[in-house]
Amino acid sequence: MTNVIRTPRMLDAAQEAELQARIAVEPDARELTDDELARMRPAREALPPALYAALTRRDRPASPNDAEG
Repeated sequence: MTNVIRTPRMLDAAQEAELQARIAVEPDARELTDDELARMRPAREALPPALYAALTRRDRPASPNDAEG
């Protein structure tokens, strides 16, 4: 498989205005405020260590067949 780099096409002014209008009326898609952005922390700092470790584990999940070995 080859890696293809695709460049997103840019919106023209009318498309951008339509998109911004849709965002404005959608309560679940609001932009974060500067205060909210400033309060954000990396998951490593915000989550309990055990949860962060479980979420970032890179090995495959244990199979029930592994215990029979």
